[in-house]
Amino acid sequence: MHVRSKDHPEGKPGLSAKNRALIRRSNLVTKNVERLLHGHSRGGRSWSVENPASSVLWRTHAWSRIMKTWKPKKVVADYCRFGTPYRKRTTLYVWSPCGSNFLSGLALKCECKKPHKTLSGWGKDRKNCISTKLSLIHI
Repeated sequence: MHVRSKDHPEGKPGLSAKNRALIRRSNLVTKNVERLLHGHSRGGRSWSVENPASSVLWRTHAWSRIMKTWKPKKVVADYCRFGTPYRKRTTLYVWSPCGSNFLSGLALKCECKKPHKTLSGWGKDRKNCISTKLSLIHI
């Protein structure tokens, strides 16, 4: 069950008590990231935040406040441009007191001519790792 949606990035209405607790913890993490980014920005320190391009993080109230206050630069990249067999479009938002172009060289989108590997289901080990977790690399 999905506990968030584009329309309800801070959690869908009518969730079970267990899922409400999960959402509360996740939203607290988002608020802590917001505080950290405001502190870094006020202190003149550069930062970047990465999440899948379709992440509901980008629709949260906390992220809206970050965007309005600091206006970070959006960098979109496809993992296939860095040698992976899957596309996995990701978004980075970057901010620097010297200008927000310090990671703009990563803005590489797919130019593949063949289909990509699909990231769904369980990984080869079939234990506790879904295939999207196996794809976690840092560009």
